[in-house]
Amino acid sequence: QKQQGVTQSKFQQRIQEKEKELQDLRQAVQSIKRSAQAAVEDSEKIFNELITSIERRCSEVKEMIRDQEKAEVSRTEGLLERLEQEIAELRRRDAELEQLSHTEDHIHFLQSCQSLCALPGPGDLPRITVDPHVSFEAVRKSVSELKERLEDICKGELIKVFTSVKGVYTTKLMTRGDFTQCGGFGDPSDVAAWASGSGATPTPTGPAHPATPRFGFGYSRPPSADAPGQKP
Repeated sequence: QKQQGVTQSKFQQRIQEKEKELQDLRQAVQSIKRSAQAAVEDSEKIFNELITSIERRCSEVKEMIRDQEKAEVSRTEGLLERLEQEIAELRRRDAELEQLSHTEDHIHFLQSCQSLCALPGPGDLPRITVDPHVSFEAVRKSVSELKERLEDICKGELIKVFTSVKGVYTTKLMTRGDFTQCGGFGDPSDVAAWASGSGATPTPTGPAHPATPRFGFGYSRPPSADAPGQKP
């Protein structure tokens, strides 16, 4: 009978422990739901801010390109108009000289020829060097390089984000043997493939039903977001 009392006492103690674990687990479920929702909302807000920032920078670059286009076109059209006027003036003089060559009035010929034969000096007709294939190719190349650099940065940072997400655990096994069997992050190359957009979302590894674990509750994160293979 004494042994029965000891056994019952142990059962009652175990029941109390399990009820406490059950209560903690229920609280952890609510806590992780609230925390996950907050993380989703914050992540959405931050990504929307990033999108807005990129769109604003895109608008600034496009506006700058259009302003430069407008300035260069205006300047070039001004030179074009000036050249057309100078060509028209040269043709007018050439036509008058042609008419003058048929006159029989030598005095009029000499008087008119002196003014018509005076060609504009180099200062009046500046030499213009024109690149007929001018383009904004350098701008396109710079933007393309910016895209590649941003993608590289995003790839590395998304691996950290993914590792942080996978490092959140509601429960952890308390025994050393079960602790070492607790889920990890799988192959780090899978994480990198996911971050680059070329692979499926990797899942934690570990046993589906560890033998009689003892649970502790709360959030557990890996010590460093830079170590995808490290267990919490």
